[in-house]
Amino acid sequence: MVQIDLVALIVDDYDSAIAFFSDVLGFDLVEDSPSLTNDGRPKR
Repeated sequence: MVQIDLVALIVDDYDSAIAFFSDVLGFDLVEDSPSLTNDGRPKR
């Protein structure tokens, strides 16, 4: 049996993606905190 433990999705708009996955698909948002890349650019 194969089990998938982690999936990464790249999206253009975080807010609409969060709304889709939480409101439409029913996922729980566990964390959404701003951060920085290694070269100082902002990311979420």
